[in-house]
Amino acid sequence: MMTAVIVAVTVIVLLVAGLGFFVATNSGSRPRNRAAGPDHQENGYSGASHGPGSGN
Repeated sequence: MMTAVIVAVTVIVLLVAGLGFFVATNSGSRPRNRAAGPDHQENGYSGASHGPGSGN
């Protein structure tokens, strides 16, 4: 029974840690994406617009 309890606790801890890390990563990456997003989006859109533009 102890092994079952240990396994159950380990799984719960891993799930909570995984969800916590997932939420922390998302909340931490959103401000970073907002700060660095315009640069990446401008580069992406400019690259995409230059591609078809130069092709046309």
